[in-house]
Amino acid sequence: MSILITGNHGFIGCWLNIYLKEISDYKIFGIDNRCSYGERLIDLKKGSDNIVEKQFFNNVADIDNLIKILNDNNITHIFHISGQAIVPRAFSDPNLTFDSNVTSTFSVLEASRQVNNVEKVCIVTSDKVYKNENKNKRFTEEDILGGKDIYSTSKVICEHLAECYRNIHFKKSKIVEVVRLGNVVGGGDYSVNRLLPDLIRSYLNKNTFEVRYPQATRPFQHVIDVANGIYSILMNNIKHNEENYFGDCWNLGPKNNTVMVVGDVIKLFTEVFHLDDIQPRKNSLPEDILLAVDNTKYKDIFGNPKYDSEEAIIKAIEWYKKVHHDNESPWDLTLEEVKSFLKFR
Repeated sequence: MSILITGNHGFIGCWLNIYLKEISDYKIFGIDNRCSYGERLIDLKKGSDNIVEKQFFNNVADIDNLIKILNDNNITHIFHISGQAIVPRAFSDPNLTFDSNVTSTFSVLEASRQVNNVEKVCIVTSDKVYKNENKNKRFTEEDILGGKDIYSTSKVICEHLAECYRNIHFKKSKIVEVVRLGNVVGGGDYSVNRLLPDLIRSYLNKNTFEVRYPQATRPFQHVIDVANGIYSILMNNIKHNEENYFGDCWNLGPKNNTVMVVGDVIKLFTEVFHLDDIQPRKNSLPEDILLAVDNTKYKDIFGNPKYDSEEAIIKAIEWYKKVHHDNESPWDLTLEEVKSFLKFR
């Protein structure tokens, strides 16, 4: 079995790569054009040993090159993690966002259609695909989709692409799973314009921290729960034994469908890392204030995620503390967390 992870040099992709490497002897291949901003966990790794059979530094949207990679390496399963996931950057660079999210997803699906050895595909989207009227409800997979901005709209289009390939163009020959993620946190995330990475940068650089919406609620989930969930949905799914099952959409959120208020996350952070200067951001971009999801569908088959929102935040902060206070190796610490999770899962 050969697996391709798109975006395996990104935050979630890197954790998934490590998880898959630890859980099995799969042949793992990676593709990442490294267009996102911020430091990368993979670059903090010491030593020359690789975590993939082969690494490609191409744009996933290049369909001809992707077809060649799938054919040459006999890829059977694809985790499509890559994409432009930073909402403020979507406002400043909508063209990149559309290309990174929509065109790359089309490329993955169409290349999979043309390559016979591909059996299963997982497309990662977002909980921001729902039509959100800020009425403090938990969204289920049956709720109406409806993006308001270029980021959420691009992810809605990705979902429609997955559905049309699953139902029409694959002609019931391949499985396509869609996984909707919440706000993913964990060690090694140094993305720009994300809450915890921006907090740790402000602390390290002694800069003002500007908060967009301190009253906003988000379903914060730990990245190890995400890696385990994505793996379970595509690789360990009992529904794949059903004759007429060819994939579905899944909310993957924190344990017990919990959320946290952004201001409370900042309070937890400042209990560990002292920040003198926290200010509201001027001219904040329009975003939904209330966001929560219901992952009962996932829980009923695969069990509850390990961490609720507060536990996920605390665990992520602990990682940054061990790295930036205690000088522990970021790669070794991440590997240790993955092994510990697998030991008790």
